[in-house]
Amino acid sequence: MGTVLRDPRVLVVAALSLIGACAPPKPPTPPSSPDAPPLAQVEPASTTTSPTTTDPSPTTEAPVEPQAVAPEPEALAAIAGAYRYRGGKASVRKSIDGVVDDMNVMVRGIARKRLIAANTVPKRIAIDQVGDEVTVRIDGRAYVATLGGAAKRVKDPNGEVSRMRYELRDGALYQIFRADQGDRTNVFTAREGGGLAMAVRIHSRQLPADVRYRLSFAESG
Repeated sequence: MGTVLRDPRVLVVAALSLIGACAPPKPPTPPSSPDAPPLAQVEPASTTTSPTTTDPSPTTEAPVEPQAVAPEPEALAAIAGAYRYRGGKASVRKSIDGVVDDMNVMVRGIARKRLIAANTVPKRIAIDQVGDEVTVRIDGRAYVATLGGAAKRVKDPNGEVSRMRYELRDGALYQIFRADQGDRTNVFTAREGGGLAMAVRIHSRQLPADVRYRLSFAESG
């Protein structure tokens, strides 16, 4: 029996099917109503095939695992508000290039294009808390869930399903998306001197390494 060779250019389709998980999905219905400190590990999804994953953290420091705390009214007062993009865009391309350069040469171009498209830098971010309900708006797209509550099933514009939840850890808001092919974590923290920091980590078994980058935002006038 002969051996069947698989064309890497075909494999890239499956390898990049995680893009839906990389870009925050759009909720089914709109509601009415990310310079950051070392980041913590996020527990892996409870499957036998998923590897252990960690949230964004500086490569020069060991990650620390803070405990998620019970939400309180106004728990996000330090980071609630409206913000506009300030800097960090170069870190997105640098991280993507570093990951893609370790991939098969035949799929690098497609992988780079897909990852760049899935990691558009937000122009504006707004964070609001009413009771235990948190709303994060990224360029006008709203994500609503209970702080510290169960994950919420959402779909991205391509119909891919993921589950999103919010956690509060040492004053930082973790927005965690998980899907079959990978996960994305956005960590929002207050910047010293004012403004907001957003640290992003994208993980998938089909990528040779995680995509990690940091963005900064100034308060909107």
